[in-house]
Amino acid sequence: MTTYLKTSLAAPELGLSQGHLKRQTEDKGGPLKQGEHYFLGPTRNSPIQWDVEACRAAFHRLGMLRRMADKELQSAGISNLAERQPVRS
Repeated sequence: MTTYLKTSLAAPELGLSQGHLKRQTEDKGGPLKQGEHYFLGPTRNSPIQWDVEACRAAFHRLGMLRRMADKELQSAGISNLAERQPVRS
């Protein structure tokens, strides 16, 4: 049985801030799809209900794709973006 949590409970469960979780929705350019990863309520003030396991699976999939892409770039002798990021002190 799937459990749905409102944003204030789902975000810490995923290790994210509430704002970051909301920015991951498809209408904001993120990977999480309405009707699959989250559900809106009947009114504008209704809490968003999140399927935490579906969100976790989507983030895992993206992480694995990123790691595979980095590995391919590295094997082709192309530096990946993570290596070119400036180090912040």
